[in-house]
Amino acid sequence: MSLVIDDAHIGAVKTYFMEQCETINDIKNKYVTAMENLIETGIMEGDTSEALKVFLEKIKCDLGDNTATPWLMSAQVERLCDNFITKVDKADKQIY
Repeated sequence: MSLVIDDAHIGAVKTYFMEQCETINDIKNKYVTAMENLIETGIMEGDTSEALKVFLEKIKCDLGDNTATPWLMSAQVERLCDNFITKVDKADKQIY
């Protein structure tokens, strides 16, 4: 039995996840913009307005925490895929 690692497939998976992370980032930015517009032009006063402002600040705070941003996730995926291929290649050379 042999194990075959398809480097091209790993690269394709890496590209897919990096593109998805970029899409998530774009959606997040559009969501924040929409929420800001809603607060500025739609619901400008009252309890609902204040609650939305607090909610938006929480979202911005969470997004400012770089432990889970799409860009960081993308970098982690890239690093994991590249390291996987490198480690498999290194182990393969030790076998042969």
